[in-house]
Amino acid sequence: MTCHTTYSRMLIVLLGLTSLAFGSLTGRPSGNADKAFLQKARQILKEVPLIDGHNDAPWQYRSRVNNHLDAIDFAGDTGHSDVGDKFTELTKSTVYNLVGEVEVKFDTYHPQGILKIGEYYYLSSVEVTEARRRLEQPDEEGYYRTPGKGIGHLFKIDANGNLIKDLLLIDGGMYHPSGIDFDGTHIWIGLAAYRPHSEAKIYRVDVDQMEAEEIFSVQDHIGGLVYDRDANLLYGLSWGSRRIYCWTPEGSEQYRYDNPSHYVDFQDAKYVGANKMIASGMIELDFGAGGLEDIREFGGMALIDLPTGRIVHEVPIMIYQDGETVMTHNPMDVEVNVGHLNFYFAPEDNKTTIYIYQPR
Repeated sequence: MTCHTTYSRMLIVLLGLTSLAFGSLTGRPSGNADKAFLQKARQILKEVPLIDGHNDAPWQYRSRVNNHLDAIDFAGDTGHSDVGDKFTELTKSTVYNLVGEVEVKFDTYHPQGILKIGEYYYLSSVEVTEARRRLEQPDEEGYYRTPGKGIGHLFKIDANGNLIKDLLLIDGGMYHPSGIDFDGTHIWIGLAAYRPHSEAKIYRVDVDQMEAEEIFSVQDHIGGLVYDRDANLLYGLSWGSRRIYCWTPEGSEQYRYDNPSHYVDFQDAKYVGANKMIASGMIELDFGAGGLEDIREFGGMALIDLPTGRIVHEVPIMIYQDGETVMTHNPMDVEVNVGHLNFYFAPEDNKTTIYIYQPR
């Protein structure tokens, strides 16, 4: 049903109810025509919800699911702030149940961030076309690796894992996309050089048209973005999330601070209301003599107060896809579904499956 049709039917209902009310006030008898119209009005109201514009429901409807009513779970979806509250109930003993999988039916390269918006998934990823090479001596910028070459992608994927759209992102030496977040109408994504302390450009993408608009530039590698919908501010995470920036949507820097947590390096993060984000990531730990066979991944997630960087709550994540790759290796999204948290992870390169976990 189109928005035009919906609004037209709602207008008919409102006019009809007004007519019925006027008739009752003037004492005009209610005939068969009025009864038939009332029955029709009731039928339309069953099909087309009439939302009270004097509360914040329409704004939540617009900002959270981009006016796609079928994307809201009215039985259990009570708001982003509920995500943060439920997250604080998690502990190191929490059991995570696998409740769903979506096999992505194309090559995803190296995924960075994920969003579930309505029935679609959006996955940012980097395709490396020329690998970075280690240098014996630092180059003129002080790096021990070449910059490499590549292409950034933002994939739109349906619920069955099929590719709907591939938005290509590349700007000179900048080809590494960031973790992503949603402001209600646009996805925010960074595109950076594949080096720490380098440079990045920040884009916003219309989710329906899948078109990117460059907004501003940053003199640092930005590996993740979070949009605070309540304060209307954008936060960026540097390489390894060691530094957190705050900007206006136009790119005016408000402040920055060092990440007080050294638990894991955050890879992807999502706004969950009340000026807080949930960030997920991992760290590699060496349990042996330094060989690759001795490296183990350790995952974690944290609820963070954005204005201060204070860690409100954090938990380890020890869920592994193949015994080696932790679920929080890169992309993560989270929502409340029928009273429970749903986490969406996509840890695998190239042949990716989106794993849906519920903590119980």
